[in-house]
Amino acid sequence: MPVHFIPGEEPQPESSADERGQRIGVLRGMLGSLRRLTPTRRQTQMEDIVRLLRSEALDPTAQFRPSQRQVVVRSLDDLEHELWQQAPDAGTFDRKATILIDVFAII
Repeated sequence: MPVHFIPGEEPQPESSADERGQRIGVLRGMLGSLRRLTPTRRQTQMEDIVRLLRSEALDPTAQFRPSQRQVVVRSLDDLEHELWQQAPDAGTFDRKATILIDVFAII
């Protein structure tokens, strides 16, 4: 990761805010396409979304307090539970995933 030097201050690594913003954009795009996919492809896309959301939750640069991280992990578990229902509801999945994406966007 590039390091920026400011005279008289400790070197600081480049912010990953731009990278996070790009990842959030990808997640929003994936979520937006769910309803247009075949059921099989939708299931695969939902799995990918959960995997990427878990990656965001575990990102060491995310500034979560431990209690916040616990809430996010429980929300992800709930989202994953919806994913593995016999007939997962894309609307329910969309609402729950959107909340998590919005949380990651403001961290």
